[in-house]
Amino acid sequence: MKVLLSILLLLSVCTSVYADKITVTGRVTENGDGIPVVNITEKGTNNTVTTDMDGNYSITVERNAILVFSRIGYLGVEIPVNNLTTIDCELQPIELTLITMSIPIQDCCMQLPTLC
Repeated sequence: MKVLLSILLLLSVCTSVYADKITVTGRVTENGDGIPVVNITEKGTNNTVTTDMDGNYSITVERNAILVFSRIGYLGVEIPVNNLTTIDCELQPIELTLITMSIPIQDCCMQLPTLC
């Protein structure tokens, strides 16, 4: 009887631990086109996956997790899971502005070495 109770207790603990996790799938896009090699991380953990060539991903996380979507050249996005099993994400590219400076040549002085 003790063995049976121990087994039931163990099964209930295993079930409750597994029940706190869900698998989330989705697609990461820019203007409707899938973005490859986007990192999706469960915030505060090392649990990370990467999108495939079409921008699709699948990750198993805690039900109350926050997913962090990141890729070089794009603004990062954080989305709470809230028990959702499908989360699609639209990333926006970072707009870089090139700043140019003009220095008038008469303001620059350079001495050339003399050759003997």
